[in-house]
Amino acid sequence: MKVLVSTPGIFHAFQLANQLQKRDYLDRIITGYPKFLLSKWRLNVKKEKIESVPIQVLRHPFSAIGLDKNIIKYLLAEIFDKCVSKKIGEVDIFVGFSGFSLHSIKKAKKKKIITVLERGSSHVLYQKKILEEEYEKFGIKKEVIDKRIVEKELKEYEIVDYISVPSEFVKRSFIEYGVDESKIIKVPYGADIKVFKQLPKKDDVFRIIFVG
Repeated sequence: MKVLVSTPGIFHAFQLANQLQKRDYLDRIITGYPKFLLSKWRLNVKKEKIESVPIQVLRHPFSAIGLDKNIIKYLLAEIFDKCVSKKIGEVDIFVGFSGFSLHSIKKAKKKKIITVLERGSSHVLYQKKILEEEYEKFGIKKEVIDKRIVEKELKEYEIVDYISVPSEFVKRSFIEYGVDESKIIKVPYGADIKVFKQLPKKDDVFRIIFVG
């Protein structure tokens, strides 16, 4: 079995690629970062298994000319997705991230490849709803997610074989919006305990923090 992983950012995709390579399942990982930046992100796969479509270097130029963040995300998603779709070879499974994978999923399905969509957040319509509700509390009218991104993600949900989600909350949001439970795979995110470990507490101050 060979798996192609496509990721515009980092997320947990680099660790996924590392583990797939350990088991000799990794065909390639295609990343949105330039190759020279990858070492600090703990991507420990063979160089010949890494391909780059460096959309991340376009973020600052796009911002500098005054483009809205939602428009930038949509443009980067389309550039990355269409480039990746041209790189899909003979593999068994394609894994791509939501909003960045529609063209690639279509290409993979033509080749009879099993397709998996990674979605770290709730169903895009649920996400849109709760964001709009919060903005409304403060009297702010804003397009929280570009409508083209919403449309693209909905199409991805429809045609992909499986959707990988990290929690019961995310899974429920998909079911609530009509996605068949049989296509949802719940895989809670893990952590590298060599990197993330508990340290001795040096005071008696009670703290609550969020890191994400």
